[in-house]
Amino acid sequence: MYNIEWLILKKIMVANKKQQLTAVQVAKYFLSLDSNHKYFVTGKMPKISGIAIPTIGNFRLNKLLHISQILYAAKEGEYLFSDKMWAFEHGGIIYEVYRQFHFLVKQTNDETNHLNLSTKSFLDKVFHYFRKIPNEELEEFVHGDPAWTEVWNQESNWNKEMPRGDEFINYYQKSFPYLIEEIGL
Repeated sequence: MYNIEWLILKKIMVANKKQQLTAVQVAKYFLSLDSNHKYFVTGKMPKISGIAIPTIGNFRLNKLLHISQILYAAKEGEYLFSDKMWAFEHGGIIYEVYRQFHFLVKQTNDETNHLNLSTKSFLDKVFHYFRKIPNEELEEFVHGDPAWTEVWNQESNWNKEMPRGDEFINYYQKSFPYLIEEIGL
């Protein structure tokens, strides 16, 4: 009896130690992997009414976040970060990252100490694999996400929050074991 109680307590303690990440933390880590700004192209952002418009780098960052969320769920059976994703024309976005992109990309300090080594390794592999993929293929990949498709195809235009849940995690686990193996996750 004592051994079973100890195992249950140990599982609870390990579960409570699980890292709860935000998409902004993951985004900052991805941006730190591109310190020369060759992938997340910064350049001069066009402005409309004095407001900077997100660039192709914002597109790429949000695609990597979306793909990371899918692949992490496929590998670990849970989501990488807790933030809501919203279905937009070119795939899912995390609104806070989308909105703050021009600030995030300019940050020079490395705030990645909050990530554990296995999470960093996972994100390193995702970044290095997908940075070689053309933008059109990144978009095609995320358009295959049933969470994006489910809300994007709805007639309502006002609430495009992408659903989360076990049915999506099960789909990812069934659909992407080959990719997890190919990337070495």
